[in-house]
Amino acid sequence: MFFFSGISSSKPSDPEISLLSLNRAQARLHLNHFEGALNDSLDVLKENPHDIKALYRSVKAHYGLENYDEASVQLKKLLTLEPDNKDGKRELNAIETRIKERRNGLYDFNEMIKEAKSSSNPRLNNASFVGPVQITEVSYTEKMFMKRSLALSCKIARV
Repeated sequence: MFFFSGISSSKPSDPEISLLSLNRAQARLHLNHFEGALNDSLDVLKENPHDIKALYRSVKAHYGLENYDEASVQLKKLLTLEPDNKDGKRELNAIETRIKERRNGLYDFNEMIKEAKSSSNPRLNNASFVGPVQITEVSYTEKMFMKRSLALSCKIARV
């Protein structure tokens, strides 16, 4: 609430507006309010396109909104400005993995199971597959394998 009143009572040219917007973006990221965090970060980037914190928070917001391609673009800007940024390098790896998942539908199910067991967060860190799906006839052996896989998936979902 204080962020809102501080930002609304300040003039747009006030240097503290950027700081308040960045802090509000961080608070919104913690609350998974990614769209608001993105808007706050982009407001700061309009005034200062090289602000590292604003770039990083816009990356996290895009990632949370599953805009992985745009997150990658923003992150590459950040890494151009700060090539040794450890958080940025870690995020780039995660973003590239999400882009591959989304395009290819290939997932590391063992890692997903491990993450599901170790986390109280019901949202796994994976992309939704949006690529083309091809429907074909399958053999009896493939059908039996798929039934067993489905049964295993149901067991995993109950973990």
